[in-house]
Amino acid sequence: MLLTCPECKTVFRVEKSAINVGRKVNCGVCKNIWYALPESLQFEEIKNKPANERKISNSETNIKKDINPSPPSPPRSIENNDKPKQPLKMDQKNLIAKEIDRAKEFEVKAKEFSKFRMIYSSIFWLMFWVLLILGIIASVGYYGRLYVISYLPQTHKVYSTFNILIKPNLEVLEITEFKAIKNNDIINIKGKIFNNSNFKTLSPTINITGYNDKNQLIESFDLQAENNVIEPLQNNYFESKIEIPKDISGFEIKEFKADLINEIILTD
Repeated sequence: MLLTCPECKTVFRVEKSAINVGRKVNCGVCKNIWYALPESLQFEEIKNKPANERKISNSETNIKKDINPSPPSPPRSIENNDKPKQPLKMDQKNLIAKEIDRAKEFEVKAKEFSKFRMIYSSIFWLMFWVLLILGIIASVGYYGRLYVISYLPQTHKVYSTFNILIKPNLEVLEITEFKAIKNNDIINIKGKIFNNSNFKTLSPTINITGYNDKNQLIESFDLQAENNVIEPLQNNYFESKIEIPKDISGFEIKEFKADLINEIILTD
């Protein structure tokens, strides 16, 4: 009987009684172990059995490989009716040459197109990112212009060029220690602007108005403090001297007022 290894397909000769109703066997070639059944055996007519052939017994599962190499197939003979291939005509050669040239030309154009597309794509994305960054800078510069000028006062010329209005944040500023001292016909005005925030801010314009005891307006003018920018939680001093007009010098001075104006006059 013939038994075939399911793993390496090696064929072995075995006695049917060695398999009986079924048993585990071990392939002597690939060492595969499987459960062989009687149905897996095949019949073989053996006329001259080799003397050195081994059988599978009940106590041994080593099986000799049956090596019968098949004879090589005979070379294919050329039949008499086989005709040699006809050589290509000149028109066919020209057509093939044109197709080859056309394919090469298409390949060259495809490479050039791919190269130009890569260049244009790079330029497009470069312009996109440049415009995006410029847009972000412009937005921050416009909506945050108060803080930009506070930290970079020299940029006020840029805003002035584009007629962009700059207004200080009066909510965090207050006038302190304001005084108007009369010395003969001269009035000395002084005070402080206090920045009550944790950020730098621009110093606004100060409007000074003076009234006499008849509630007549003696003087009204604007002035600037010492610095264009007020540091966080710091003061910005201002001072000015005015001469009392002669036509009302006989009236008693009642009061002077100082108010912050929502505008900025920057000086270099």
